[in-house]
Amino acid sequence: NCRNSAQIASVLRRSFDGPPASVGGPESESVHWSEAADEEPAVAEVGEAIDVILDERDHAPESILVATASSRLRDRLIDDYAFSRWEDRAHTTIVCENVHRMKGLEFDHLVLVVPDPVTSDELLDVGVSCAILSLTVIGPRAVAERLHLAPFKPAT
Repeated sequence: NCRNSAQIASVLRRSFDGPPASVGGPESESVHWSEAADEEPAVAEVGEAIDVILDERDHAPESILVATASSRLRDRLIDDYAFSRWEDRAHTTIVCENVHRMKGLEFDHLVLVVPDPVTSDELLDVGVSCAILSLTVIGPRAVAERLHLAPFKPAT
């Protein structure tokens, strides 16, 4: 794997038996999970994640992809945040698309929004693999556990 940073390639390898990270690949900025048990908090978390990427890290809008597992959620995020679909993109807009449509493409910064805990491994794999430098996953704990994004204590 020479496309993703070593940290993102490690997520792919641990979760989906992806190829090992190449030596000398890009340096990762971050891999982060924000918990959102369903769609409402997930939509709110998207705004916070975008603020961090744009304001705190000072990255350009065209370097960001907000990817969803459903077209309905994509359309809601476009309406709520004035993102654009892939075919309507410009250098001043953030692309928001369904993961299916982004397969094979790459963005420096990916915000993957998966509020459904039973999102398929295939969609998670395709989504995560679009990220080059930073990855933010917004979704329930079950998704973070499947992606090995944070240590979790067993329920008591």
